[in-house]
Amino acid sequence: MKKKSRFNKIIYFVNYVFAILLLAGYLLPYIKPSIFAKFSVLSLVVPIVFVINVLFALYWLSILSKRFILSSIIIFIGYFVSTPFYKFIKKSKKSNNEITIMNYNVRLFNTYNWLKSDNIPILIKDFLIAENPDVLCIQEYHPIGKTIINYPYKYIKTNSKQKKFGQAIFSKYKIINQGTLNFKYTQNNAIFVDIIKNRDTIR
Repeated sequence: MKKKSRFNKIIYFVNYVFAILLLAGYLLPYIKPSIFAKFSVLSLVVPIVFVINVLFALYWLSILSKRFILSSIIIFIGYFVSTPFYKFIKKSKKSNNEITIMNYNVRLFNTYNWLKSDNIPILIKDFLIAENPDVLCIQEYHPIGKTIINYPYKYIKTNSKQKKFGQAIFSKYKIINQGTLNFKYTQNNAIFVDIIKNRDTIR
């Protein structure tokens, strides 16, 4: 019995550590990353820490121990203060005031055969047809996309004449302005467009 008691004390200590970690994970969205930069990595494992706390609570319940209260309270607090890990969204008809936007890194449409498949461009085309966004933002664009993407308005910004790849924005709505923002000391950049929807100008 003493061995079992000692084992449970160790388990409870570990339980206590994970309970504190989960509680800290709840607080991360309210703390600036610049204050605790390294600590913000915890946000990546919050779901795992959550599951571990559930397992601890179930363990204590299985042996009829009041120690299940620790993880149970932390889990209960999370229901009110944290963003749910998942939620179900009912698809509804789009209203006239809504715009659907997709951001997609197409990796040059697999031009250099990083994936050993010849039908990647076709799969991308089928995917875009199925999603049918109003505005499509493409990263790592390649001119082969002209045969894949069919939109009435577009803005394509390639890196240079030699390197015919870059970024692109395609739109169902008229583009009245466009531009690019180059970042110092890097080859990266950002592009933007202004579109007209009804009487509004949207960037």
